[in-house]
Amino acid sequence: ERSDRRGMAASLEGLAAVAAAEGEPLRAARLWGAAERQRTEAASPLPPIERGRYDRWLGTVRAALHDDNAFDHALAEGRALSPDEATAATVATDLARFG
Repeated sequence: ERSDRRGMAASLEGLAAVAAAEGEPLRAARLWGAAERQRTEAASPLPPIERGRYDRWLGTVRAALHDDNAFDHALAEGRALSPDEATAATVATDLARFG
């Protein structure tokens, strides 16, 4: 289960970066929050070599949003999602976008 959670966290982080690049900062923040939860529950922190890039992405998205409270709220929403909820939310959003 631990490796599954690490893999899910990495996938969510990648999807968050895509959402950020597509101009969806709140979606990105929720996905990063969900990834953080998976890493915490797997006792598998972000590798140090990836920390700088991760922090830069978060800082860039937070700044682009111009609303720290909204960013923090979306991050907290993501942290509250179970693995199944995170997957369902990602699939539902993609289905709505791409039909």
